[in-house]
Amino acid sequence: MLWVLLVCLFGFVLSFSISTFLHFGPDFSLLIGSIVAEALLVTTFLVLIARKYTKSEWSDISCFEKLLKSVRAVADELVPRKILHLLTVEANVFKVLFFAFVRKKYVPDGSLSMPYGKEWRLTGYALVVVAAVELIVVDIACSGYLGEGSPARLVALGISVYMLVWIVGYVLASRIMPHYVNDDELVIRCGIAHSVKIRLDDIAGIELKKIELEKRRGLFTSDGYLRVNNGAQVNELTVVLSDGSSVLIDGKDSGTGLSGVSFSADFPKSMQRAIEEKLR
Repeated sequence: MLWVLLVCLFGFVLSFSISTFLHFGPDFSLLIGSIVAEALLVTTFLVLIARKYTKSEWSDISCFEKLLKSVRAVADELVPRKILHLLTVEANVFKVLFFAFVRKKYVPDGSLSMPYGKEWRLTGYALVVVAAVELIVVDIACSGYLGEGSPARLVALGISVYMLVWIVGYVLASRIMPHYVNDDELVIRCGIAHSVKIRLDDIAGIELKKIELEKRRGLFTSDGYLRVNNGAQVNELTVVLSDGSSVLIDGKDSGTGLSGVSFSADFPKSMQRAIEEKLR
């Protein structure tokens, strides 16, 4: 039903734009069509969010949290999962920058956090420097050859600034969005890209052993274990799951086919002791 509504909305905007084009010309029709399309699309999403909010049964949380859950629920229904994941990654970049600015870690209150990625952090800082230098060089080159007011210079400058922001967020994520454990769950993160949530009740034990990773992907399954690659290509910790247990991978249930999850941390022994303390 929702997809039918969106198709009808697209058809209305298309016909409106064509009629405006025939009467007023291409520039005006494009402007008016874009405004109408954005207004109708935003209105549609607001109506759906309002319906989800009023019909929800979340009574034990604040109004703001209830609104956020309503927005996520509508996004899950309308936006394809891969696109939603990409949007989440982009949002995480700006979350990292915000929490870095206020000098806080993005973890729940009362949780014990543990950073990761010490093997590549220095390389990451070098990439930030390279991106900053590249921004300056591109701007100087474009100003000299194209002129300061050139649209091409502004586009190149915008892309360079965005790349710098993205790289800074990516590098800082290992500290701002660390692994954490509390009384309810263990959350294993892979920068801004992935997170794995495991209920403490589903953990049978935690092992300290080195595993060489054969792939460079952020997440992959091998021999019944989920491997979280934090960039070190070596995982030192393995969470063993109880029979019939599942985990949440980027918010999606993994099913009961996993035997455990392996990952790395800057201080694996400390992380092992912290998890074992919570399991007692």
